[in-house]
Amino acid sequence: AREYTIQSELDRVKQYCKYRHLPKAMRNSVLEYFEVWATQKALCDEEHVLHRLSPALKAQVMCFIFRDVVESIPFFRGCDDMFLSAVLCCMEP
Repeated sequence: AREYTIQSELDRVKQYCKYRHLPKAMRNSVLEYFEVWATQKALCDEEHVLHRLSPALKAQVMCFIFRDVVESIPFFRGCDDMFLSAVLCCMEP
């Protein structure tokens, strides 16, 4: 449902640009702006969701989100799962 709302907003922006006969470059700039806006809005929703999770479930989600980062940093290789969970819960997506 959330994606539909964001997509609906982008569709309305496209219709507006078409209605006003905006030049293609300007249309692209307007759409790019709204796509960034939609991404930022989704990130705000992510913080809202993560804040409401239990600490254990939040740790699992954060481990999943940051798995590539953790695997790429030599310092974290071989660290205890409890330590990694504690560190990752301090990070923001």
